[in-house]
Formats: sequence, structure tokens, C-alpha cells
Amino acid sequence: MSFSFQIYRTFLVSLLGLLLVHCGGMNTKATYPKGPDTILRGILEGPFSGEVKDENGAPISDAWVLGRWTYIADEKSCRKINKECALEETVPIAFKTKEDGRYSIQKYARTGKEVLKGFQLLVYKFGYIGYRSDQIFPEKIARKDFSQTGNTIFLASFPVDISRKDHVLFLGCDPIKKDCDATTRAMMEKEFSSIEKEDISSSPSTTSNKAEPANENGSQKKSSLDAKKIFLQVLEKVRTRGLERKPKRDVQEAFRLWKDVDASFDVLPFPDSIYQVETGENYSGVHLRAKENQQSKEDETKDMAVRIWHPKEAGAAVKLFYDVKTKLGIKTIEKDRSGMNLIAKNYQPKMKFYTVLLLVSDRETVVQLSCGKIACGNETLLKLIVDFMLENIDLSVKTNQSP
Repeated sequence: MSFSFQIYRTFLVSLLGLLLVHCGGMNTKATYPKGPDTILRGILEGPFSGEVKDENGAPISDAWVLGRWTYIADEKSCRKINKECALEETVPIAFKTKEDGRYSIQKYARTGKEVLKGFQLLVYKFGYIGYRSDQIFPEKIARKDFSQTGNTIFLASFPVDISRKDHVLFLGCDPIKKDCDATTRAMMEKEFSSIEKEDISSSPSTTSNKAEPANENGSQKKSSLDAKKIFLQVLEKVRTRGLERKPKRDVQEAFRLWKDVDASFDVLPFPDSIYQVETGENYSGVHLRAKENQQSKEDETKDMAVRIWHPKEAGAAVKLFYDVKTKLGIKTIEKDRSGMNLIAKNYQPKMKFYTVLLLVSDRETVVQLSCGKIACGNETLLKLIVDFMLENIDLSVKTNQSP
């Protein structure tokens, strides 16, 4: 490279920098890629395009699509007088998807010296969990699969055990004061109505204040463990989380089975064949026997089963965990992210199923999860099931104990 060319290039770069400063400053760089299959950085101004689908991959029509930019009106003048520059928001571009579920937002039309600082895409239809290009609900973790063009959005059905108030907040509106821009407020009308109905149904005048039935000693009766309820809640949460991304083929097959449990499985009790503990406050088990496996009793690749032990004696759960681990022939043990709970697992290649044993230390509870390779999708999905199982057991066992 010649010396004169280096000077010429330096001059062009300097000139470009002066022009950008004169026009008000440089836009913030986009944090998302140009497309789903490229590492090229996207452009904050747009344009943006993609499609909206349901959990089965069918296009969703009449879904609201809102696009809005954040900007600083005149960053150059603002910085000159040493003031803090106020971040403003554009009026959202709003429309509904057509029958093909596709959306398209044109490039930002500059009106002055504004400097773009961010872009957010929001997609919503009542009955589904809303989508934001920057965050995932209900976990509220950063989204990493959004792309400027060719973006595919999967909307999962809204579960019954998630707060609609939290959902409305996630979508950018105060659920009580209904404090948000007019477009978002109009979009949220059905959500507001559902929240009002929930508030009425949970008010003291409409809920029962009856105590738990008493036993022979007059003390309050303990609730029984319910492995079926706990496990089905876990599967629904995992499926909802998984559909926020683009699931692989093996995971899609697992989600297909989970979507309609009654259609996919015979839901059967799963007795304690290891210790013969009766179903009740100290043990519960459920077996999801795949109906598609009925032709061959040996085929358990689509089956799932859970056992939950909650021993009476303090410290007994640890002994039970190691005892069951030995009986099942599991050798490896690891700690979860909290460092408090233990996880032991192995894979049976011949029978094509996973076995996972969990010790939930602070709840004095042991969980055995058996899962066919097709029913669990892959090891990544299995890990997600385990994570949610630990969370749900922590909550469910606590509520099942007597005060």
C-alpha cells in the first residue's frame, strides 16, 4: 500500500467523521445480526422483516406488530452545553399480520439531527405469550435470536399459571393504571379485561376461607404430593420457553407429544416399586405412557415418568438419594447452579432413555425422572426440564407442607 493512498484513506475517514458530527452524531451499533444465518451486524435504521408462527409452525394472522426506535434529538448541541441528553421514543409503527403471518417495517425516516440509540419489535395476539426483540418472557432474560430480516417468531399459547399483570408489564404497559401509549393500550384491552376478572375471582368475597380438613388429632391435615400436577406444569413451562427460540427437529417432536398430554399419553399412577411408600404426603409418582408405543411394550422412547419422595425424618432425603442412586446404577453426581442441590444422571443406550435423580436439599425431597429419548428431545432439553423441575419442586413441596 503506497504512502499517498494511506493519506487519501485517512482523509476520507476524517471527512466522514466530520460529516457525522455535523449531522448530529453516530447511531448506536445494532446488537442483532442482519439475518438469521449471517454474522453480519444489522442496521439500526432497518428495514425489518419476518414472519409470525404458532407452536406448530402455522402462520398467525391478525397479530399486532409494533416497531419503535429510541433516539436523542440533537446529541451534538446537547453535548456542547454539557447537559444530559434525554432519550426519546418514536410513535410506534403499528399494524396487524395478514394470513401469511408476515411483517415488514420500512427503514427509519430521518427528520432532523436525531441519533438512533435502539430499536424494539413487539408482537402480540391475545391468547399467546407476547414477543419482544430484546427480552424473553416469563424468564426476563436477554433475547439472542432476533435478526433484522428473515426473522421467524414463534408465539406460544398463554399458560394458565402465569400472571397476566406481569405479562402486561413485559409488553410495556401498567396493568393497573393502563399507563402506556394509545396504540399499546388499545392492543391490550383483552388483557386488561382478563386482569379485572382475575382480581374479582381472587377477591376475599369470592374465595373460600375454609380451613384444611382436620385429622383425628384435631390438627390440620397435610396435602398430598401431586407428581402429575408438578410435572405437567414443568413440561408446559419448558415448552413455552423452548418455543421462544427455533427448536430443532428432535425438540419439535418432543413438543408435539407434550402439547396435548391426554391425546399423546395414558396418564397412569407410578407406584413406588423401590421402597413401597404409599402415595400421599410422602410419595407421589406419575407415568406418561405414550399411546404411540402401545404396539410394543418394549419401546419406551416416547414415555416419561416421575417419582417424588418427601421423607418425614430430617436428613432422610440425603440417605434416600444415595440409596436410589446405587439401586439405579448411576455413577456420576454433579451440583446444580445454586450449589445446594445434587443431580445424578445416566443414559441407557440399549433402552434409549435417560434417568435423572435430583436431591432438592432445602426441601428434603428426592425426584427420579425417567425419560425416553424421543420424549425428551435431546440433552439440552433434558437439562431445561431438570432446571424447571428443581424450581417447581422447591415451590410445590413448600406449599404441600402443613403450617
